[in-house]
This record gives sequence, structure tokens and C-alpha cells, in this order.
Amino acid sequence: MINPVKKIKLMVTDDHRLFRTGVANALGKYSDIEVIGEAENGKELLDKLEYLSPDVMTLGIQMPVMNGLEALPIIRKRFPAIKVVILSFLNDPSVITKMMETGAHSYVTKESGVDDIYKAVVNCYDQDFYINKTVRDALLRHYYKNNDKPHSANELKILSLLAEHKSGNEIAEATGLSLRTVKVIIEKMMNDARAYSIEKLIAHARKEKLIN
Repeated sequence: MINPVKKIKLMVTDDHRLFRTGVANALGKYSDIEVIGEAENGKELLDKLEYLSPDVMTLGIQMPVMNGLEALPIIRKRFPAIKVVILSFLNDPSVITKMMETGAHSYVTKESGVDDIYKAVVNCYDQDFYINKTVRDALLRHYYKNNDKPHSANELKILSLLAEHKSGNEIAEATGLSLRTVKVIIEKMMNDARAYSIEKLIAHARKEKLIN
């Protein structure tokens, strides 16, 4: 007997009913997604999470009663296994960085198409994070406001820790950066070095005498 496709249980949160229902209906048409609930604000969402168990949720920011920024840290503390995709009209790098550093797993603007939202949901479920261009640009812009480039002290430390086969979480703890920021910095260094694996990035860094 062939096992059915595993469905990602999804919850959609937004204060605009038409938008919320539209997203729920559109994503519900994908064969690997099951929309199990909707909420119009953070308080209603938290109440429903006491008896619903989504794998992934979309979360708006500007909502009455309890907004997304207020709800997010509570969600991450009470329900750490749930992946959170921020879905907002706001395209301000400082806002995007704030939401990602607070614990979101991805950030998609409402101007994006349904396929982009779907991709964020699936990638967060499968790979923990979905670092799209919106997120990458915001995190790098925030990071480089306080760090010289290229080869800041943090970048050199990241390279050294990679050479020691440290995990992303270990590197984040050692540098004081979030795991999200560590991921985008590593990706940028790989792109800059035209290295398509961590091993090639380390080899490049040693060749350039950036690390021992």
C-alpha cells in the first residue's frame, strides 16, 4: 500500500478576513498542505494553539488586540516546534531584521505571489529556515551597519569555527549572532569566494591566509 503524501499542517493569521481567507484557500489547494485554522490577531492565535498543532503558521504584524511582534516571542517560547512565516505589507529592513531576530523562520511580503508564500512554508517545514532575498538583504544590511567589510572579526571567527567543524548553533553562540544572521553571512562569503561548499570556502580562506 502506498503511503499518502505527508501534509504540512498550516495556520493562517491576519486581521484582514479577505486576505486571510484568500491565502488559506490558495495554499490549501496544494496537495501537501492542510490548512487547519485561521486567526485574526495574536490573542486569538495563542488561544487556538492550545488545541491546534500546526507545523507552520503565517503571522501578520499589524493586527489589533495583539500584534505579530507581541505574539512572536510568546509563540517561540510556548510552541518552539512551530515554524513562523511572517507575512506583511511592511518591507522595511529594520522591521524584517527585528522579526527574524525575534524568532521568525522566514519573512515574505504580501506583494509576493502565492507560489512564494508556498515555497516559504515548505522550506521552513523541511529546512527550518527560508532565507529569501528579502530576508538576506535585510539581515546583511543590519549586520554591516556595525561591522567593517570585508572580513570583519566575526567573519574571520565564523571561518575559523567552520574549519573546526562547528555547527551553525555553536557558531551563533560563539559569535553572539543569531543563527539566521550566521547563515546569511556564510552564504555571502561563499558567493564572494565563488565557493560552492563549506569545504571550498575553508580552502579559499586558507589560501588567502584569512585562517590557519
